[in-house]
Amino acid sequence: MKNILYLFLAVTIFACSSDDASNEENTNPSNEKLIESVTFSSVQTCLDYSSFRSANTTNCIYNSDNLITSFKTQFYGLECPNDLLYEEQNSTNYIEHFDRYLIASSMGELAQIDLNDNGYIDTINTNDDDVVSNIVYDNGYFSSITPENGSPGVNFIYQNGNLIRTEGIGDDRFETVITYTTFENKSKLFHPFFGSLIPHYPVQNYYGKNNTNLPLTKETNRYYEGELSYTETEYFTYSFDSDGYVTFLEIGTFIESKYYNIDNSLTEVTLEITYTN
Repeated sequence: MKNILYLFLAVTIFACSSDDASNEENTNPSNEKLIESVTFSSVQTCLDYSSFRSANTTNCIYNSDNLITSFKTQFYGLECPNDLLYEEQNSTNYIEHFDRYLIASSMGELAQIDLNDNGYIDTINTNDDDVVSNIVYDNGYFSSITPENGSPGVNFIYQNGNLIRTEGIGDDRFETVITYTTFENKSKLFHPFFGSLIPHYPVQNYYGKNNTNLPLTKETNRYYEGELSYTETEYFTYSFDSDGYVTFLEIGTFIESKYYNIDNSLTEVTLEITYTN
């Protein structure tokens, strides 16, 4: 169970840049669309100290209740400054839905994942040390995660249905500050559980309510012995279809520290998003 849950937790997607439509808000009503694929479109900027690892979620399959039943995860890496995108590995994940639990299988492993009364996951094994972490929800939103081994936990703070801040506990702590656009998160691209703001991961709905709006910026600050030592900034731009669903997602990221700055660490890439209908 540990390895499958860790696979669900460990995926990271970074992305950026479109050429279709603009950031004008679209209010045309439509039936809910389900994400079918998230794929790389292009790499705009990749400087000497740029780096990220990414996973494209593709070929999502749903049942008649719009619940995910399988998805393929394709892992990539970006080597800068050569704009080289290369394949590392891929896996196909299957999910069966039952009352109060899921059966998940991936890469030859099978696991039962228990759900609470609201259909959410509230206990997980997060790493190879078999550390059990407990999740707390507040009004349906992911509120905190705390390891049972006494390691520092993380608190999540919301405003108007959006995660605006996460805080790691301890002296060598970290914090993230997130700002939002006025655009509705109709595509369910971002979820509070994934502090890295992964654009889409199909099991995210088992971790409480999603953000109401699409993010504009995210700043991560890390501290060492009480002093700010590292800041990473991400910024997001969107293109929409006629129903207000994101079709292209632009993400830029850069680091500010003693060793890195925007002039040598900027990365900008684009993801394209397709839907089942």
